[in-house]
Amino acid sequence: MIKKQHWLIALLIACVLHAAAFISFASTDQIDQAEDTGKSGVEIDLGMLGDLGTATADPIVEEVVAEKEPEPEKEIEPPEVVEPTPVEPEPEPIPEPVKLDPKPVVQKNDVKIKKQVKAPKVEKKIIPKEKPTPIKPVEHKVAVAATKTAQKATSSTNTTREKKASTGTQNTLSSGAQKSAERSYFAELSAKLARHKRYPNRSRRLHEEGIVVLFIAINRDGTVTNSYISKSSGFPKLDEAVLSMLRKASPLPAFPDDMKQANLSINIPIDFKLNDRR
Repeated sequence: MIKKQHWLIALLIACVLHAAAFISFASTDQIDQAEDTGKSGVEIDLGMLGDLGTATADPIVEEVVAEKEPEPEKEIEPPEVVEPTPVEPEPEPIPEPVKLDPKPVVQKNDVKIKKQVKAPKVEKKIIPKEKPTPIKPVEHKVAVAATKTAQKATSSTNTTREKKASTGTQNTLSSGAQKSAERSYFAELSAKLARHKRYPNRSRRLHEEGIVVLFIAINRDGTVTNSYISKSSGFPKLDEAVLSMLRKASPLPAFPDDMKQANLSINIPIDFKLNDRR
């Protein structure tokens, strides 16, 4: 097939030939027009000579200029379009078949390998060792009297109350003498705490009542090693009054000789009622 470039070259040559023919034809036409009127293409006006009377005018010889016949236009032959000869594609070479070397056949021996039977594993049962249960300290509650009558209570009255409450942490077995010593110590402890108990005036005006449970850890010499409100009354003023009571009462009474334990942990309920004097 003819490419676009060949067509463009052919059209360009044709345009150039047509333009050359047109220019040659236009130049011959201008020469013929100049030679038609007058000599050398100049026209003479007779009116310019005036009236000469009898003078005879010279005859004007008109030169007849033979018109040149226009040269016949040359026919522009269109450029020959050379059709490219189609190039036959060369046949692709046929690949030669690859000769595969026959693999040697390996003969399999029909020998079955017996699988080794593994003996079942015997699971060892681990018997957990029983941990010794820690001995929880026995918490004892001591009721603190709210009035002056509790401060002057006899040992018999305190003994009756202490039967309802529990005693402190014991490291050794209690004897009759130790129980008696504990009862007397709790009575002394209750009396000292009651002396420093104060009912907040604002709580009394607002009719706030309740029981505050105070936790105390005491050494033998009466020093307090730990203390906090284990159960709130629901009124912050009453809870703060109990902590203030403990600060004012510290140090607490020391243990008597009959109390053999090294320390004591107590939960003490402090009751606030509107009919209390303090």
